[in-house]
Amino acid sequence: MLRIKKILLILFILLNISLIFPKRIDTPHHNPRIKWKQIKSGTFLIIYPPKKGMKQKAEEILDILHNIEKKLNITYEYKINEQIKVLISDDYDYFYFKESCFPFNQIILSLRSPEPENPRAHKEWLECILTNSMTKILIVNYGNKLRFVLRRIFGKIPFYFPMLTAPRWFKEGVSSHVESTFFTYGIEKTPNYALILESNIKKNGYVKKKVLSGEHGEWPFSMSRKIYGTIFFDFIKTRLPYLNI
Repeated sequence: MLRIKKILLILFILLNISLIFPKRIDTPHHNPRIKWKQIKSGTFLIIYPPKKGMKQKAEEILDILHNIEKKLNITYEYKINEQIKVLISDDYDYFYFKESCFPFNQIILSLRSPEPENPRAHKEWLECILTNSMTKILIVNYGNKLRFVLRRIFGKIPFYFPMLTAPRWFKEGVSSHVESTFFTYGIEKTPNYALILESNIKKNGYVKKKVLSGEHGEWPFSMSRKIYGTIFFDFIKTRLPYLNI
């Protein structure tokens, strides 16, 4: 019995270590030689390169984030109390965004939008992806008062973040749903996404394990997590309408 307890303790420690030091975010290298600038307001710390027009863009992103934060607080009656760092850059030849909660809350964002020549479409794109990332950060940080106290005492130990173990498709489904609830141009309301969703349902009728991973080589590739998450929320809304999801 004692041996089993030791094994479980070792597995628990290894699990926490693996979550504290997660896989490195795969992004292009950020030049450490330039003097990055920053703007801090409320929960957010915006970090941006010292290029012409970037301060204005950083302020625009900050306004969008505050608006999203307000909507999330009202909708879910929950506020992220820890700082969220947002690193923005326009050095890439493609659009990119990624969020992480360890070792701290952060969003890495490339300003290369799908339609950079259209300012309105660019803002809509920013609103959608930032809502998506903010929702995922909220999910992982969610917890009761006791967990908040333990986090302050012992730091960001994954054991005190129960939603960290939620399936990836669940997080993708929630973030896609929230994004499409807040904005009429959210991903669930785009024609292409609706066609992919409809085709996937007709083709499979059920979801295989490899599809949930989103890393298989079959169409629709990594979009599978979002599709399954959306199907799940449609199911919940149909079966439990009184939840007003």
